[in-house]
Order: sequence, then C-alpha cells, then structure tokens
Amino acid sequence: MKDVMTDVRTTLRFVVEQMSDTDQLALVDFDDRVSTSVQLTRMTTAAKADAMSRIDKLHERGGTDLCAGLMRGLEIVRSRPSAARNELASILLLTA
Repeated sequence: MKDVMTDVRTTLRFVVEQMSDTDQLALVDFDDRVSTSVQLTRMTTAAKADAMSRIDKLHERGGTDLCAGLMRGLEIVRSRPSAARNELASILLLTA
C-alpha cells in the first residue's frame, strides 16, 4: 500500500519549487490539533530550504480536523499586512 503522506510531501515540494522570492508561503499541519510549521514568509532560497526541511518532517498523526486546518489558513491569509499582500492568495488543503 502506498503511503499517502509521500504524495502530500511530493506535492508540497513541487509547490515550493515553483515559487519565486516574491511569493509567500505558510504551512499549517493538522490532525486533532493545529500548528503552523512555517510562518507566512517570502520564499527566498533560504526560506525554501527551511520549508523543504519542514515538509520532510510531516507525517500522519491521527485524526483529521479539516475545519480547524482551513480556519487557520484563512486566519493567516486575512492577517497579512497590507504591504505584504499579493494580488492573489490561495489555500491548498491536502490531507492523507
């Protein structure tokens, strides 16, 4: 049986690789609790390396509180300082 988290990590790595240094990323991981693994940051070379390292550490932990994960993502998007806002904001909700 294929490890679904492998697909999630592969997808996240691809997204990070495609980002430019003007793009921003936050990474929220969730199960029955929610945490922000990567705070909203511009994807410089160093920030990409940090994000990749944190992506590699993601693993299944149990239950899945999709609502809480989505709400944290919306909170992050809404709380961006106006000077740091891109024209486009997206939330990808991936679950294993």
